[in-house]
Amino acid sequence: MGRPSVTIAGRMVACLNGEVLGIRLMRTSPEFTDALALDGAELFDPSGKGRPFRDWVAVPVAEAAHWAPLVIAALEHAEER
Repeated sequence: MGRPSVTIAGRMVACLNGEVLGIRLMRTSPEFTDALALDGAELFDPSGKGRPFRDWVAVPVAEAAHWAPLVIAALEHAEER
């Protein structure tokens, strides 16, 4: 995607897109629900064309204190797949 990202085994689990960090969490996980509950968080749609990525949440920089734990959860979920 040409953006700074976090990957594991060649699979991207997080990516910086402007002022948000897109994080791939399993839609059925509690972390997905928790991430969407953060102020300004929404489904991650890097194109801005109404086509959000499946299982991805965009967490704004204002909530950056939550980024690390969510990325760790994303890495753990990626290992489960």
